Amino acid sequence: MPRAEAAAEAVRALNHATICPGLDNYQVAADVDTVLGHLADLAARLPQSLDQADGWLSEALHAGRLRHDQGADVTATLRGLRACLAEATEHAQALHEALRQAREHTSHLVGTGGGALW
Repeated sequence: MPRAEAAAEAVRALNHATICPGLDNYQVAADVDTVLGHLADLAARLPQSLDQADGWLSEALHAGRLRHDQGADVTATLRGLRACLAEATEHAQALHEALRQAREHTSHLVGTGGGALW
């Protein structure tokens, strides 16, 4: 799906942009705080995406439009998938909370003048 690919690519681009000091990346401590805020937002939105993927698969199963390419039980496969998605949701929620807490620290950091704070 192009939008999910774009989201993954956006994180890759962020990683690339912030890899080395002195490039067009973090200039002041507030930049780090802002990025952490956006990453926290991303993590907070992941559970909805996961739930919607599960919902689509459930509807497809009930409509008879889903099968397993190796002949395995599709219902059992979806049960396993749901367990994985539930775990991923918990991790996303924990990531969101950890990033929110990180911002409690970064929101108080300021430069000392003379350029970037490293």
